[in-house]
Parts: sequence; structure tokens; C-alpha cells
Amino acid sequence: MQNNTVSKEELQKSKKELEELLNSLLESGKNFDSDIIEQIFALLDFINDQIEYDEFQSNAVEQQQSNSGSKVNEKDLYLHDVEIQRIYKENDGQEETVVCVGITGEVGLEGMFYNFVQNDDEKSKVYFVNENDHWITVRLQKTNNGITYQVADSLQSEGAKIRSEKIDELLNYKGIEKKPFKSMIQENSYDCGIYAALNAVDMGGYDVENNLTTAKSTFSQNNVNFQRKFITEERQSERQFEEDTKRAIALSNVEMSSNQQGSINFENIQLDSFSSIQKQDSNIKPQSRFQNVAQGQGGCGRQ
Repeated sequence: MQNNTVSKEELQKSKKELEELLNSLLESGKNFDSDIIEQIFALLDFINDQIEYDEFQSNAVEQQQSNSGSKVNEKDLYLHDVEIQRIYKENDGQEETVVCVGITGEVGLEGMFYNFVQNDDEKSKVYFVNENDHWITVRLQKTNNGITYQVADSLQSEGAKIRSEKIDELLNYKGIEKKPFKSMIQENSYDCGIYAALNAVDMGGYDVENNLTTAKSTFSQNNVNFQRKFITEERQSERQFEEDTKRAIALSNVEMSSNQQGSINFENIQLDSFSSIQKQDSNIKPQSRFQNVAQGQGGCGRQ
């Protein structure tokens, strides 16, 4: 099927013409085929969905273009836990990872730490901890001398100091030793998830027991920028897939109705095919659910 791009102005014009046509038919008091009215409603739904999605897509593009000078909603740029874990794995992260909601509590680092201690089969694990919308990394490893841990926080602030103190207090048990790790500092307020994932790679894969782990981030800002570019493109592809699926479903439903009635060309959104509606004549009267449109109340009242 040919993919015709229709502007917002054209969609709005078609919508207005359809609504005017629908009102004139309903107000005429003539007998007509109610199936044709159903088709008009189906086309109006399709146009409204397309207008709504185009507005959503436009807003999303503006938010992603942070260099254009437009205001960006930074929370829309935050990484989800699955994206962080994917970055970790794709950059040769070898260890099992766990997502923690906060530092304390059963679903936080506190509860996950107890699980790690009690499980003799687990020798090391990476924890991605989200504390107040900020991602940090904690890595635990069991050695012959006990348990060691490292913490990577890509912010250098009072909040980072508080988070570090909370973790130290939580893990302040006999036989648990903190190993140093210096994280690269993020250049904005929304890439912490990328830093958390790449820091986890730098933490793991080494012999903690013999102090052979890396003590700092080894990746560059170019690595972070590459990951951000990939995530942006991936999210755009996901939105495009959702759009294509939505359009395919809408067109499939509409074309099925059109093929059955043989009266509407939905692909090109043309109104010429409605010229024959006024010639329709049958014993089927308009249903009561259409009366709100005829009365100008702005809604079709469909059930």
C-alpha cells in the first residue's frame, strides 16, 4: 500500500468537512443507510487518531532535540532498568544484575544484600540502584576473606555524599570491606543510567580478592554519547513501530468496512466518495445514538 503523507491542515479540513456532511445528513430528516453513517464515524475516528499521534510525535522529537534550544523534559530522557541492563550486557558485562528500588527496604539494596549473603552459590553481583530518580551502581563480591563492595555514583554533590553514607551504613558489617572506585562525572542531569551501566562493566571481571579491579571509570564521554544516540534512535524506532501498527490496524478495519460497503476510499482520505450518500434511500432511520451530533452537542454518543 502506498504511504501517503497527509498534513495536519489537510486532516483538520477533512475532519471539518466530514462533520458538516454528517450533520447535514442527520438534520435533513431523510431516510438513508445507517451503515454509511457508521463508515463516516470510522473515518472520523481514524483522522482523530492520526492528528493525536502526529501531535505526540512532534512533541517527542522536540524533547529529544536538546541542542535545538527547545525546552526538554529531562525525565523523558531517563533510562529504564531494561535499557541499563542491555547496555551492560552489550558492553561485555558478565555478571548477573539486579535492579533495586532505593537503598533501604525489601526491594532496595538492603533486601537484595541479605539475599546475596544467604545464597552460597552467588559469588558476585551487580546492583543498579535507583534512589530518587538517580541511578548508581553497587557491586558485591565474596572472597576468601569475606565480602567486598564498590560504589559508583556519577554525580559529585551533597546528594552523592548522602547516598554513599547510607550505603556504607547499610553494609557496615564485620568482614565487609569497601573497595575504592572513582566514577567519571556525568555532564548533564539525565545520563546517570548510562554511567551506571558502563561503570558496572569497569567494576566487574577482575580479581577483587587480589586488588586487581579497576579503581575508576575507563570509558570516555564519546562512549556515553554513543549510547545516548543509540537509545534515542531505538526509542524513535519503537514509536515508529507503534505508529505503523496502529495505522495498519486502523486501515485494516476501515478498509474492511469500505470493501463491504464499496463507498469510501480511506487510504487517500478523499471525500468525493460521499457525494452519493445523499442519493441513498432506505427504510432504515437514523439511530438515537446519533442524535447528539444533529443537535450540535459535539459528541456522537456512541456506545
